[in-house]
Amino acid sequence: MEETIGVTKSAQIPKERRESLLDNAVRYAEERHWDVFPGTWLEAVPGGRVRCSCDGDACRMPGAHPVRPDWSTQATGSAGGARRLWSKHPAASVLLPTGRTFDAIEVSETAGLLALARMERMDMMLGPVTHTPDRRMYFFVLPGSACKMPDLVRSLGWMPSVLGLSGYGEGRYVVAPPTRVGGYGVVQWARKPTPANRWLPDVESLIGPLAYARGREMADARDQDEEQARRGDRIERAGRTYATERAERAERRERAERREHAERRDHLERRERMERVERRDRAERMERADAVAKRPGPPGPPDRPRLPQRPGPTTKHTGSAAHS
Repeated sequence: MEETIGVTKSAQIPKERRESLLDNAVRYAEERHWDVFPGTWLEAVPGGRVRCSCDGDACRMPGAHPVRPDWSTQATGSAGGARRLWSKHPAASVLLPTGRTFDAIEVSETAGLLALARMERMDMMLGPVTHTPDRRMYFFVLPGSACKMPDLVRSLGWMPSVLGLSGYGEGRYVVAPPTRVGGYGVVQWARKPTPANRWLPDVESLIGPLAYARGREMADARDQDEEQARRGDRIERAGRTYATERAERAERRERAERREHAERRDHLERRERMERVERRDRAERMERADAVAKRPGPPGPPDRPRLPQRPGPTTKHTGSAAHS
């Protein structure tokens, strides 16, 4: 029965949970004279898990809420009554009705811890304080304090709806340790009930530190939101700058490619023109050479008249000469 929702059987269970819920309920009734009543409990289901006994799939507080609507009539302040109520379901959660022997002031965990540390430094009288798994804290104060809270908050210059402090009075309840809230964790004491804090403080003495702590928390949250917004703006600007730079680089690259393409095209066109001119000039030269070759040449000098040849010596003359 100590298994939490979504946790295997080997999970570590807080030591406070090992105390009997019945023993704690009896002690609250005997020692503090608080009224107690049992709530729902956790049931084991196949797979090593647990669920709320109300069988609600969307249960917000599994194992830590009243079983029936008329829970206020079921509450008892006697130890015998507590034993009788828990005898049927010993694993039932321990719930404490407010507006009877005490009221409670609910505040967020951050503001509650800050206010608690401030009150302890100021040596203020404090009552018991519980800490729930949903990160809420409950300061126990005198009964009737919940009715005075709105006026006290307004006197400090705050709107009750803005400050976020809730008063638990008649008709409401708080979950007492060591009740386990489903798979979220165990309700614990931030300040345990002891003989030293048997007398509860009035809300008037706590409202100042609580309001201050809550104001600090809201201011810090506002600063964080503003810082996050500034960080988001910086990231967005950086993204825009990066996108702009990428677009500019792409545009420069595109212009360079266009320019290179135009230069290559111009070079090819110039080369083609030069080749055409060269071919035309060569064709013209060849035409001129052919024309010159086909043209008739100039008339030569007139032929000289051929003179008659003088007769040469005959053989007779030659013989006569030899004879002589």
